[in-house]
Amino acid sequence: MRRCPCHALTTLLALAACCSAVIAEDRDILMGRGSLAIGLPLPSHKGKGVSIWLVRSKTMVGLEIDGYSDKTRVSWFDSSEDRDAYLFRSTLTIKRFRSLQHDVAPFWYQAISTELAAIKFGGSLEHFKRATAGVGFGMAWFPWQRTSLSLRQGVEFAVERSPGPKSSSSTHLNLSMRLLALFHF
Repeated sequence: MRRCPCHALTTLLALAACCSAVIAEDRDILMGRGSLAIGLPLPSHKGKGVSIWLVRSKTMVGLEIDGYSDKTRVSWFDSSEDRDAYLFRSTLTIKRFRSLQHDVAPFWYQAISTELAAIKFGGSLEHFKRATAGVGFGMAWFPWQRTSLSLRQGVEFAVERSPGPKSSSSTHLNLSMRLLALFHF
């Protein structure tokens, strides 16, 4: 049974409201962990990537870069078909942390990304573009002073232009999830 994106958004907002009920502490959550962090997506992510983060007392700002291959649906004359695509995605993400309790800290995030893809049609190479804005919440676990695991889930609104002779623009609302290992310096 398919659920309406509105239902997913309502659920996400209800869970986020529960997380915001956590009482924020006055102390700085990320102090003493370093001013930079390098992030690596864990195997649950479909590609290879790296991210670099500026760390402040309660905020992290990161540039995430991913490259991967995937199947994408394209319009080709009077039909649609799946084609192999090679994608490159860059994302600017801001995480705002609430409080740290028992080495776990909830956070809100906002992300803006662009995605470029190359898809082969016969002998030519077509390009596919997508812009995405996302919001959501997550949890960071700090098992050691200079290492953390970050899991986030949210909603993305994407605008894309598909390749092929019958190229078109479309919009999508998707759920997203990302698991990162972060090493603080």
